[in-house]
Amino acid sequence: MIKAFYISAWVLVGLAAVALYVSGTFNAAMLVILSLIVVALVYGLALWATLRDTPDKMPKVFEPKDIH
Repeated sequence: MIKAFYISAWVLVGLAAVALYVSGTFNAAMLVILSLIVVALVYGLALWATLRDTPDKMPKVFEPKDIH
């Protein structure tokens, strides 16, 4: 389910970029918005991969010996 959502989000961002370029409304503001969406998708994938591949139910941020 997440994989299908992620792929469709990338396709929609690509189609939006192409549509904006073809229509001539691809300006600096649209470039910033599309760039932020792409960064969110990349970081979302990284977060999902980190939380999905943990051996425990909750990822451990601190080990007991690290807390002072």
